[in-house]
Amino acid sequence: MSRTVLGGGAGVVALMAAALTLQSAQAAPAKAPEPPTATAAAQRARDISSALGANAAGFYYDARNHKLIVNVTTAAAADKARGAGAEARIVKHSLTSLNAARATLKERATIPGTSWAMDPKTNQVVIVADRSVTGDRLKQLKSVASSLGDRAALRQSAGTLRPLIAGGNAVWGSGARCSLGFNVIKDGKPYFLTAGHCTNAVRSWSATQGGPEIAVT
Repeated sequence: MSRTVLGGGAGVVALMAAALTLQSAQAAPAKAPEPPTATAAAQRARDISSALGANAAGFYYDARNHKLIVNVTTAAAADKARGAGAEARIVKHSLTSLNAARATLKERATIPGTSWAMDPKTNQVVIVADRSVTGDRLKQLKSVASSLGDRAALRQSAGTLRPLIAGGNAVWGSGARCSLGFNVIKDGKPYFLTAGHCTNAVRSWSATQGGPEIAVT
């Protein structure tokens, strides 16, 4: 008789323990999703920007806060960007307008010692002129920059700019196309880094397909 009671009691304890375990499992907070990597965020941003068309105005990844920021020019486009998982930011100038500003610079201000690029954080084309740009050339550059209004910002640098292939540009080898990762200096000489599987396959590199050699693995 006592064995039956003990057996029943053990069964009850086992059931209670199972119930407590189940409640604990159900009460555990859901694990937060991992933030997107910069690469994954960039691909998502390209897809979103393509869908937004003329209302897209560039994008950038806020690494500190793990947020993808997509610039847009309308409230409706902002809603679409948020619906696609990005944080939207309404800005004044579309990507089309900023690209037109870059085209104007290329046509009217291609001056040695200058460079320009679109900065999505400021929603402007940032122009840099090095210390060699003086006199009439600086006057010309300032005039063209001024004609672009607040789409452009001119900055002067005490350094000297040199024409080098840059990170993100395509590099070409025999039967291969890869992307330049980073420019580096080693022992005073310029190098660039690219993916290991590219260097395993290619020894001689060009900045254009079939162009002159600019580097060797």
